[in-house]
Amino acid sequence: MSVAGDMADKAKVGIDALALAGATVVRRKVPALPAGKDPIEIVVSIGEEGDTQYLDFEGNVIVRYPLAITIVTGGGLNLADDATIHTWRESIRKKLDDSATFSAVTAFHRVTSSQRSPFDISALPKDLNFSIQLFTIEALETRI
Repeated sequence: MSVAGDMADKAKVGIDALALAGATVVRRKVPALPAGKDPIEIVVSIGEEGDTQYLDFEGNVIVRYPLAITIVTGGGLNLADDATIHTWRESIRKKLDDSATFSAVTAFHRVTSSQRSPFDISALPKDLNFSIQLFTIEALETRI
């Protein structure tokens, strides 16, 4: 399996281990809920490799992979703040920030998080809540 696939699998396993009440954790290419699926789902989506930083002349590089975790719940038209989603986001961030989550991936270096959404959420269905967390997972790889 690819490094990206391994990273996404370990992220899914880590989030599954949190046993978030009523939530199903799935891996998808895009952070969305397909037609016919009911929330609550937590979607793990890893993107194509991004920035590469060359470390030496022997071919060692750090490759960065974007990882989106999308929590999809019902009630998108409600204006109330959702304390459960805040708690889940905190739990997910802490789980993915724990290097033990990715310890089985030989190439794993570190993970960082950011607040930018990887896609335009205005195009998503308004009757659902989409809460997106974006992480960057760094892997130590070789060019060869």
